[in-house]
Amino acid sequence: MTPRHKTAVIAVIVITTIVGVILVVRPESDGHEIETADPGVILERVSLVGNDKGVRQWELTAESLRQENSLVYLDHLDQMIIFAAEEPRYYLSADQGIWSPKQNELHLSSNVTVEDQSGFYLATNQLVWYGASEYIEFMGDTSVTIHQGGKGDE
Repeated sequence: MTPRHKTAVIAVIVITTIVGVILVVRPESDGHEIETADPGVILERVSLVGNDKGVRQWELTAESLRQENSLVYLDHLDQMIIFAAEEPRYYLSADQGIWSPKQNELHLSSNVTVEDQSGFYLATNQLVWYGASEYIEFMGDTSVTIHQGGKGDE
């Protein structure tokens, strides 16, 4: 056997021994690998204002806000005000929400309500607000009440 072959055989034996020792000494896995994901940003008792070219579009207050990747999760959305010509147009509230800033969409769920100054009141299971078109879509069981004279006359 040439010295070159001896070196190659010894290298293979050493590598095999090291790999074998690592496999024997390594603690066993129960098959459930734990993922350590970055939790993102979490804020509590938040108030946010959305502007478009300096014009106020919306305001919201929520118990907590959690950002994960490109989505923002809202818990206990106390109030969201949607403005038209910088005047309050709709008042929304919900238990949960998911906002996609990239798509400019807000998905609300669980105990969703919408009110306005003229006496309009809506309760629904789910709502999607499309910010770019200012379009609101309601899904699930929906109840609408209209009070004569609006909020000022009640």
